Amino acid sequence: MVNGDRCYVPTRPGKLRATAKMRRRAGAESDTMTDCAADDYDDRRAIFVGDLVDRGPDTPGVLRLVMGMVNAGDALCVPGNHENKLPWSAKAGQLLRDQYAAVGAAARTALPAAVSALEQAAAAGLDVSALLARTRSRNTSADAFAAAYRRYHWQTDGLDGIQLAPFQLLASEGAAHQAKPHAWHLDVADRLVAADPLTFRGTRRLHADTTDPAAVADAVGWWERLTGDGGEGMVVKPAANLTRGSKGLVQPGLKVRGREYLRIIYGPDYTEPANLERLRQRGLGHKRSMAQREYALGLEALDRAARGEPLWRVHECVFAVLALESEPVDPRL
Repeated sequence: MVNGDRCYVPTRPGKLRATAKMRRRAGAESDTMTDCAADDYDDRRAIFVGDLVDRGPDTPGVLRLVMGMVNAGDALCVPGNHENKLPWSAKAGQLLRDQYAAVGAAARTALPAAVSALEQAAAAGLDVSALLARTRSRNTSADAFAAAYRRYHWQTDGLDGIQLAPFQLLASEGAAHQAKPHAWHLDVADRLVAADPLTFRGTRRLHADTTDPAAVADAVGWWERLTGDGGEGMVVKPAANLTRGSKGLVQPGLKVRGREYLRIIYGPDYTEPANLERLRQRGLGHKRSMAQREYALGLEALDRAARGEPLWRVHECVFAVLALESEPVDPRL
């Protein structure tokens, strides 16, 4: 679609030739990747409206073509739903810099100065011991907060430096796989890692019998070591994967995040006793109920997609999930 000096270019996920052809219709003369940035666009700027990745045979080629145009100043690109499959380190760098890094930098600039001033006041005989202890604690928390978010940001160059760590195969041609045991899904993930260790990385796991106290203790120790080394945490899942209880579907997983990672979510000072007490007062029932309904809708969407039903039938479930996501919940969650 042409609008003044802009050309809005739809893309074909992972299909280099089709994407280049659409770009050529917007005003370029060549459909080759190497000279796309040098083409004459009649002073128009292409705007790619997402969905560059995920389906076609040449996703890297599409990304190089579009990003080459963006880097040359000949195009703009906004992400679509397919691009949401990229990992956090590649798609949230600006969030980390503008939000988390800004908070960390401000705290680590102001709090050491405040500690120094309070120490001088204490040395002069003023009773600031309680305030000094609290400020020192906040300064330590600010350092821990900065260390926590830095673990989730590293340099990437195109697709270099990006790895995926899959742990479940949702569906394939003609079949959804939620009824298969979790070990089956992890075996598929391990085969992907063996086939392409540069793109995929293994998902660490531990099998634990929850009726065996020794096995539970081993699992707790494993989690403590994992999060102590900077890991985000673990997801506890039933071995059977899809599980039904007396009240219907059992929650498919319980995310158990580590103490330091939670600073990114709740803020640098969340470990202060008063803040922890407020967090303990959260009402989880409504959110848990919504999560169960969203899970059931997701399973239904997968089944409909696997059966080849019309897209609008799949979208019924998807839009229902989006509607649930708009429900107000306790902001402390």
